[in-house]
Amino acid sequence: MVADEIRKLAESSSVESRKISTKLKQIVDTMNLIVQDAKTSENAFAEVSRKISETEKLVMEVNNAIREQKTGTGQVMNEITAQVSENSREMSRGNEAI
Repeated sequence: MVADEIRKLAESSSVESRKISTKLKQIVDTMNLIVQDAKTSENAFAEVSRKISETEKLVMEVNNAIREQKTGTGQVMNEITAQVSENSREMSRGNEAI
C-alpha cells in the first residue's frame, strides 16, 4: 500500500513536472516574441526619427530658398524701380525739350 502511494505520487509529480515544463516553455516563447517585437519597434522608431531629420533638413532648405528668392525679388524690384525712375526722368527731359 505504501509502495502504491509512492508510485501514484511519483506519477503525479511526473505529470506536474511536464505541465510546469510546458508552461515554462510557453513563457520563454512569449518572452522571445516580446523581445523580437521590441526590436521591431526600436527599428521602426529609428526609421521615424531618421525621416523626421530628413524632413527637418528639407524644411530648412525650403526656408533658405524662400529667403534667397525674397532677397532676389527685392533686388529685382529695386532695379525695376530705378529703371522706371530713370525712364521717367528721361521722358520728362524729352517733354521739356519739345
